[in-house]
Amino acid sequence: MTAIYEAILEDKARVWKSSELKDMLRRSLSKRIRITADPHKRGKASTKLRRYYEKYTVLVSETLKEPSFQTFVHSLLKKENMEVEKIADVQIKTFPVKKENGNSLVGKCSNKGVICLYPQGIRFWRKRMPNGRKDEITFYIKCRARAALIHEILHTKYLSKEGRVRELTRKYFNAFMRRNELDQNKQRIIQKIFPTAPLHKPEQSLKR
Repeated sequence: MTAIYEAILEDKARVWKSSELKDMLRRSLSKRIRITADPHKRGKASTKLRRYYEKYTVLVSETLKEPSFQTFVHSLLKKENMEVEKIADVQIKTFPVKKENGNSLVGKCSNKGVICLYPQGIRFWRKRMPNGRKDEITFYIKCRARAALIHEILHTKYLSKEGRVRELTRKYFNAFMRRNELDQNKQRIIQKIFPTAPLHKPEQSLKR
């Protein structure tokens, strides 16, 4: 077990003092998480697409605001000696954005601490998970959202050090997921997000 792993689990296992809990809730990142939509894209999208992306972003918002994940993020920030105030805003965008290579953009952050997270385009499911059940797709979306937020939070500290950010993203994501029982199917789904190696291996990188 790595030192970073031990530190996270130790912080999670201890009993929070009342003053610490109140401070954590007061400074919770969840208050900075909001859904935003591009009116132009919304106007051009079909009713079916709008409904899909609206449900997608609500699921992402609820996932990132879960108390267990927010507590974990609080521990991450402490471990990295980062202040939550460094993150000014977390915008969950309703519609996807394509990169120059044609892949969907997962997230980005500005030098002002504004983080933007983007949904997975609907065509992805037809290509990568054509036979995916609803619970599998939901699990993928939740994991992708958590990994993306961790990744962009780390970018606010490490800026353009992409290799370092990807390495830490894998470690922190694994630390959070370690508490869950992962069957082979869930392991396989996670490898679609960290595709270069099995879960818990050091060669993993966040697919962007």
